[in-house]
Amino acid sequence: MDLNRLSKAKKLLEECQIIQYVSDDAQLVAQVQLYSAKLLRLKHSPQAALEQLITFKRKYPSVYSFPWLNKLFSIETAYCLIQLQRGELADVIISHQLKQTKKYSQGYYIRQLLDVKSDALASYQSFSEALLCEKEAHSLTVDIVRNFPINELGSHSLRRLTRLELQLRLNISESENIKLKKVSDQQKDTVARLQQDVFHDSLTKLFNRRWFESTFVNEIKPSLEGYQLLVIDIDNFKSINDEYSHLTGDVILKIVGRILQDSIGSSHYAARYGGEEFILIITSNNTKDGENIAETCRIAIANFDWRETLNERTITVSIGLTKNVKGEDYKATFLRADKALYQAKRSGKNKVCIY
Repeated sequence: MDLNRLSKAKKLLEECQIIQYVSDDAQLVAQVQLYSAKLLRLKHSPQAALEQLITFKRKYPSVYSFPWLNKLFSIETAYCLIQLQRGELADVIISHQLKQTKKYSQGYYIRQLLDVKSDALASYQSFSEALLCEKEAHSLTVDIVRNFPINELGSHSLRRLTRLELQLRLNISESENIKLKKVSDQQKDTVARLQQDVFHDSLTKLFNRRWFESTFVNEIKPSLEGYQLLVIDIDNFKSINDEYSHLTGDVILKIVGRILQDSIGSSHYAARYGGEEFILIITSNNTKDGENIAETCRIAIANFDWRETLNERTITVSIGLTKNVKGEDYKATFLRADKALYQAKRSGKNKVCIY
């Protein structure tokens, strides 16, 4: 099985099954069941293997009276659970077996169990604990080699033992590097997700006010020749929440955010500033570009089919547009766009006003 010669292993097991029928050896019967389950697992049927192990142990509880057999059953059960992505349960089983084994054994069996525990921990991404198991297993192996009755060995065997210890050290070093890399990659992914959460609105998935006041102002704005700012407010949004519910209001915000993003293209930026207010940053000094995009957004929202969400009611937006003056603080630019927005509100809504 370890050589992956599964067809040959299957034939040998069939021979053993015949022998067990004429033998009264409980240990042989247990081993046949154990290796039959292992063969199933290696053929990618871990669930069937697990069921066979459980059924046998329930039918023949005498297996518990042989500590070494009980250990092997636990190891095979753990490997099945790992393949079934139930590493936590595998860890529990092996940890219990380790505790029992340490009472009567000091070396090889414990090292075997530590290997399985390491695989179980790694399967549910507890890499730092898995690494500790690898280190303990490596230390045990080195002790076993060092405490072996060396005087009884020939020179050839001694050379092989030396190479073995060196290989073990190389293997543990490589294992540490792989696991540390996995931990590092996980940490990078976590940082990336946190950055995504910090600078994006959770509802609309657009950038948020924090992004505008930090990333845009500090990193993007200095590289621009100039920009135009649109401040957009959904008309009569409070009445939508009051009449239809806040859940409906959230749906409206999502749709408006999507329309705005689709209307500006990839070279400009859209953000939800807060509540029902959005901002668009047009990375162009040409005022016609800003006016055209503002009108495109206003018309797209007014003409959207809102019947599925609001029955016969429609949604409109008011938009304030201004151009950033070179060297001007972003707050001054925002204030002008905000004044233009309120001018659009006072003059009847569903309009674009320029300041």
